Amino acid sequence: MSKVFVLDTNFTPLNPIHSAQARQLLRSKKAAIYRQFPFTIILKESRSDSPISLLRLKIDPGAKFTGMVLVNDSTGEVVFAAELKHRGFAIRDALTSRSQLRRSRRARKTRYRQPRFLNRTRPERWLAPSLQSRIENIKTWVERLRKLAPIEAISQELVRFNMQLMTNPDIQGKEYQRGSNSITNLTLSCEKCNTKKGTKDIKYFLKKDPLKLEKILKQAKRPLADAAAVNTTRTALLEVLKATGLPVETGSGGLTKFNRSEQNLEKTHWIDAACVGKSTPILNIKGVKPLLITANGHGSRQSCRTDKYGFPSRHVPREKIHFGFQTGDIAKAVVTTGKKIGTYVGKVAIRSTGSFNISTKNGLIQGISHKFCKRIHAKDGYSYAQ
Repeated sequence: MSKVFVLDTNFTPLNPIHSAQARQLLRSKKAAIYRQFPFTIILKESRSDSPISLLRLKIDPGAKFTGMVLVNDSTGEVVFAAELKHRGFAIRDALTSRSQLRRSRRARKTRYRQPRFLNRTRPERWLAPSLQSRIENIKTWVERLRKLAPIEAISQELVRFNMQLMTNPDIQGKEYQRGSNSITNLTLSCEKCNTKKGTKDIKYFLKKDPLKLEKILKQAKRPLADAAAVNTTRTALLEVLKATGLPVETGSGGLTKFNRSEQNLEKTHWIDAACVGKSTPILNIKGVKPLLITANGHGSRQSCRTDKYGFPSRHVPREKIHFGFQTGDIAKAVVTTGKKIGTYVGKVAIRSTGSFNISTKNGLIQGISHKFCKRIHAKDGYSYAQ
């Protein structure tokens, strides 16, 4: 597993230590738990003489997942690993749904306002919210890890996908400027054949001509949303990392693959991150288990929930905190009486009555009194798994 982060009494990051050492410090009451995810302890006595080995933060940004590792440059040891799952596509779908709803409402012959005139200019280097969220997620975790570990440098995989080549593997020369003879650039059929096909699936329409079907499917346009997201955010993320003031190393995707293949490592997001750049060609990943982080956002501002027809179904109260808890906190409940005796750990959904629901690995536990609950991690917009 990954090592445990350690803070001094002045909140100065020290060298991460093995989990067994952390347990010993906690048992002897020389340290206390500072943060649950990622697990961090804080010493109760100052240790100004502690030697500090500076670490390098390595990042492999992706459209859906981003790998992040902390590596000791001098030894090549991976002391912490994480895989961050983004919510960019969820944001994109929510914005699409909202625009469709507004467009349909304004298109009706009612007294709602007409479509607004597009008289606003976007700021320079503007990114769509679904893309900006990916950068903000990574920025958040870079800032958090800098507070927990002595980071001296950052490495980023600065990859660029050739989307024309991904669409048409045979493209070459002039075809980059003039277009190719791929299916996406040609008229598929004459009027007679097009009428005959109608809305039939292409596989059903050409089931008697498998050779032609195979040729068409090979050249069919592939979705390139992931590649487009990475291409669009690569330089913006680099600028954000440079703004931290730390030296930033960049590496190509080919170099990442070479480093991984040379050491016979499997392809995962966090291992790809560890292989970024030239700084640590030899790695020690023995026993490392990544922390799985999922970006969930901070909920909705909607104060009145509706059913599928748009009619109010329930009201969301204005007060967000009851009995010291808010929905989304990770809590531990030790129930000693009643029908639900046991220990439960998970996210809580609060009620003003003090009867909470806890979402555990084994399912939803309802009706747990706040008196049995203890918060172990405050809501921060992310969920965690090991």
